[in-house]
Amino acid sequence: MVFLHKKPMIVLAFAITGVFVGTRTAINRGGNYKDRLQYAAVWAIALSLFGLYVTLAIGWLLVPKEA
Repeated sequence: MVFLHKKPMIVLAFAITGVFVGTRTAINRGGNYKDRLQYAAVWAIALSLFGLYVTLAIGWLLVPKEA
C-alpha cells in the first residue's frame, strides 16, 4: 500500500472544490444563506463521491499488485 496515506487528500480536495462550486452556484442564482449552505453541501457530497471513485481508480490502476 504505497499510496495509502495520500488517498484521502484527493477526496478532501474534491469536497472543498464542491463547497466553492455550490456556493458560487447559489450566489449566481440569487439564493439566500440557507440556499448557499444547501448547494454547498450537495456539491461537496457529489464531488466527494466522484473523488472517491477517482481515488479507487488510481489505486486500482496505478498501484502494483503484490504477489
